[in-house]
Amino acid sequence: MTLCSPQPMPLKKTVGMIEVSREGRKCVNKHALNDFTECIGTCHSSTYFNIKTGLHESVCSCCQATDYQSLEIELDCDDGSKFKKKVAVPSKCSCVACGEKSPYTPQ
Repeated sequence: MTLCSPQPMPLKKTVGMIEVSREGRKCVNKHALNDFTECIGTCHSSTYFNIKTGLHESVCSCCQATDYQSLEIELDCDDGSKFKKKVAVPSKCSCVACGEKSPYTPQ
């Protein structure tokens, strides 16, 4: 496994992934989404004995998005119409303490 970084999703998995209801119509991406990324990889985790407290303590970090970029995708609606929608995808990832939410939110 690689260090924590943005990795492209397999193209087959991206088809039909984005679904939106718009004015009573169901709209979905019918084509693969190039550049659609996820944060994947390893981060350091361990349990160590703390001689000051006399206890084993755990330190862990998880791979999370720390910055996003906008990706414009085309959605096809069930009435034949089309429209474009912007979706945030991770552009930077890093190891963040487990249980903490990433301080960044997609725009």
